[in-house]
Amino acid sequence: MINYILVFITSFLLGGLSFSYIFGMIYDHTDIRTKGSKNAGATNAYRSYGLKVGVLSLVCDMLKAVVAVFIAKKLGDKTLEAFAALVVVLSHMYSYMLQFKGGKGVASSAGALLIIDWRIFIVLVIVFVVVFLITKIVSISSLTAAIFAPISTLVFYGLEERLLFLFILIMVIMVFYRHKANIIRIKNKQEKRLI
Repeated sequence: MINYILVFITSFLLGGLSFSYIFGMIYDHTDIRTKGSKNAGATNAYRSYGLKVGVLSLVCDMLKAVVAVFIAKKLGDKTLEAFAALVVVLSHMYSYMLQFKGGKGVASSAGALLIIDWRIFIVLVIVFVVVFLITKIVSISSLTAAIFAPISTLVFYGLEERLLFLFILIMVIMVFYRHKANIIRIKNKQEKRLI
C-alpha cells in the first residue's frame, strides 16, 4: 500500500508540471492558454512559439511520465507501473499548475508506455507516423495510435495483466475525452493540419 501512496504522490507532482506553459512564459512571457488552440500541450506550443519550444515541451512531457513510471517499476510490478502511468497522465490533463486544466495527455501517455513496454511504444509510434504522413493532422494520428495501446497490451500480455489492460484502457478513454473538440472538428472537416 505504501508503494501505491508514494507512486501516487510522485506521479501527481510530476504530471502536473505543465512544460508548454513554463516554456511559453520563459520564451514569450505569455500564457499558452491564450494562444492558438488555447491547449497547454506540445502541438500548440509548436504552433504558438515555434519548433524549439514545441520539441522541448514534447520531450519534457514525455520525460516526466518516463520518470514517474520508472519509479513505479523500481517499486513494484506492471500493475503499479500502469497505476503510475494513469496518475501522471491524469495529472497532466488536470494540472495543479493550471487550476486543474491542462493538456490532452498524448506525449505523457507515450512516455509512460515507453517504460511499461517499449514494444507497445514502438507500435504506437509506427501507427502515429503512418497516419500523420497520410493526414498531416496530429489529433487524428494521436487518436488512431491511442486505439492501438489496449490492443497491443492484449497482444503482448493476453489476459495475464488484466489491471495493466484496464489502466491503459482508462488512459486511452481519457485521451479521447480530452480530444472531444478535435473529434468534432475532424467530423466537420475543420481540423487544421500541422504542416
